[in-house]
Amino acid sequence: MRPADIAALRIEFSDWFTSLWPRDQRLASGLARGESTSAMANMFRITAGRVSQLRRDL
Repeated sequence: MRPADIAALRIEFSDWFTSLWPRDQRLASGLARGESTSAMANMFRITAGRVSQLRRDL
């Protein structure tokens, strides 16, 4: 990637991430760290299926 592409990605990612609800930011961060679906479901007290749906939406 060219430096300009990397800079654009950082800006766009930041804008997207801050547009999420705080809960979804925490969920996205956990998934990005490699947390499992079941671990995130337990952490947020939602079903694993819902975590999978949110992952797809994110």
